[in-house]
Amino acid sequence: MSDPNCIFCKIVAGDLPAARVAETDQALAFLDLVQPRPGHVLVIPKAHYRDLLEMPEELAVAAMRLTHRIAGAITTALAPEGLSVAQWNGAAAGQEVMHMHIHLQPRESGDGLLRYYGAAGPPAPSSGDELQALAQRIRGGLTG
Repeated sequence: MSDPNCIFCKIVAGDLPAARVAETDQALAFLDLVQPRPGHVLVIPKAHYRDLLEMPEELAVAAMRLTHRIAGAITTALAPEGLSVAQWNGAAAGQEVMHMHIHLQPRESGDGLLRYYGAAGPPAPSSGDELQALAQRIRGGLTG
């Protein structure tokens, strides 16, 4: 399954060049064209799925296996102080290419890159009762 208009599907097909790092039958890792820090790698499923929520669980597991291997390779090869692993679903979350992908971003102290907890938005529930109610609500959405 692929989308002829998707840049990542074109990379998988070999129609667009990419600096490939590793691949399996189900997933591909390549360097992002945007390198705020050297070593920024993307891991994608080879099949086109808009986001994590659309993917079958077994394919998500395959993508995470490759992500785990690439995280170790980045750490060994580049020795960053830290490594951010991130995945966004939908434009509101910051997803720009609508093909599921996982970012692996080498990090250094004070690099100025994205921090996930900022001053924006109202405070989330923080009391024990509020958190228990929220956990119950999410458990209600579990399937399988």
